[in-house]
Amino acid sequence: MCRVLAYLGTEVPLEELLLKPENSLINQALDPERHPQLQLAGWGFGAWSEHLLKPEKPFLYHRPMAAFYDDNVVGIVPSLQVSTMLAHVRAADYNSKTVLADENCHPFSFEGTPWIVAQNGDVPNWQLLQRELLQHCKDEYLEQMVGTTDTEFLYVLLLSLLESDSDEDVKRAFEEVMRLLVQAMKDLDLPALAKLKLALVSPNRIIGVNVGTGHHGQPDPAGD
Repeated sequence: MCRVLAYLGTEVPLEELLLKPENSLINQALDPERHPQLQLAGWGFGAWSEHLLKPEKPFLYHRPMAAFYDDNVVGIVPSLQVSTMLAHVRAADYNSKTVLADENCHPFSFEGTPWIVAQNGDVPNWQLLQRELLQHCKDEYLEQMVGTTDTEFLYVLLLSLLESDSDEDVKRAFEEVMRLLVQAMKDLDLPALAKLKLALVSPNRIIGVNVGTGHHGQPDPAGD
């Protein structure tokens, strides 16, 4: 199970969010409660601050290793303060198909949108479903996809369906993502338990989404 932390508020030192709390995100990666596996597949964060040279853009950091082994943490994190932030530690199956690389670490950020995204969820068979869903994806976002995760592809699909940045349109786009996923599962006879637990973050905004499908592909608005 991956872990996600989002923050929106007055500017605070980033270490107050990621390092100092007893149950900080980095400590949870080392000593997770209610989950037997450590989060070893990478970590990252995106943050906005009026003190950055480009305050309109997120400061992005990724590293494909366990957060508690990252020797850059004690140098970078205490040097930053943030007003909006999204952080993620990645858990992944321990097998030869799992690619540990910067491009697979959350959060994901593309040019042409204010939104960055991270997820604690799973879409089984997403590479097969992708064939049915590519027709709904815009080239401007597909061209920026460089990793091999379901989250990055969902990010492409969501951005392609957005018509504006309003809360109402984000809700509509997520509903359309779910409708298209369910239809693709049906068309390919691949019903599965899918969970979309995403944090969508832009300057001074956080939107959390928890939706999914049941074991037979039926929509499950509760997400659990």
